[in-house]
Amino acid sequence: MDRFSQLPFSRGEAHRIQLARVQNQTPLPSPLRWDFNGSPFHDLEIELPMYDPRGYPSVINTKEFKTWNKATESIFGIPGNGPSLKSGGLYVPCQSWLEHKFLRFANMEPSIVEIRGQYPVWDRSTYARNKELNINMLGTAIKAIDFCVTVKPRTSGPLQYVGVSCKYENELETSKVIRRHEDEDRLFDIPGSQHIIITEQSITQLQDENNLMLHSYMQKTETIEPIYVAHARELARRLHDSTASGPLERVLGITCTKMELDRESTGYMLFALAHYLGFLRWNHHHRLDPKLSMMLEPPASSTYGSIRRKEK
Repeated sequence: MDRFSQLPFSRGEAHRIQLARVQNQTPLPSPLRWDFNGSPFHDLEIELPMYDPRGYPSVINTKEFKTWNKATESIFGIPGNGPSLKSGGLYVPCQSWLEHKFLRFANMEPSIVEIRGQYPVWDRSTYARNKELNINMLGTAIKAIDFCVTVKPRTSGPLQYVGVSCKYENELETSKVIRRHEDEDRLFDIPGSQHIIITEQSITQLQDENNLMLHSYMQKTETIEPIYVAHARELARRLHDSTASGPLERVLGITCTKMELDRESTGYMLFALAHYLGFLRWNHHHRLDPKLSMMLEPPASSTYGSIRRKEK
């Protein structure tokens, strides 16, 4: 053994530090994968009905949708209203930071085409009986699920509705939460629908920070014009085909120059919009930072909706 290997900053010490890191390394948590057989909505061609199977109005196609609870009615947590294009441009009430976290995820999940916050559910038989007797239904008989999200099907089948309740991990086994989940699951009676629970561990911190970064790139986008969709599609195709190396800002800058776009004013917005529409998917095992490498997931075969062209 080299007699200098025990000294600070020697090769021997570097080797020992590297071994310790490998031995003590814990696996990174996996980002949330939205697996409800949904399909990216790409060209915004999806047509939402005015009312869902429960008869409750769409937040996009009607002006009738009303959230059952306001954000300020939160008993605990940090309430607030979150912006969402998938809520008809209206703010979505969030009664905790966990709900904000899911909203950021849902906004950037391309198979989710509509988000309704504080979605009310009630027992239909009780409602019918009260109506027959001309009795007003008690407000306590109506419960609000944190979110009802509409998922575009992968095929030409009906839309899928998913009820989402945000609960903290340490409360899942309490009788109150168990009873609440059972009630919501029973009352959310849309055929083919699902009711799920999202906890603080469902969406990794890195995934949430990446979603927040994508949101910041789209913060001034109030409507999605068809020309934006076309540019986002082309940008995604070129980024997937690009052989440029280096950080994201360089690769995006080169691509924007070829498309005669300004990277700062337009490029980053289209980059985020391409994620919003499903043309791009970031690998959330890696941090989204313009100064770091671009880490995109491989494109699906149907990403562009037509035969991919070679870069000119």
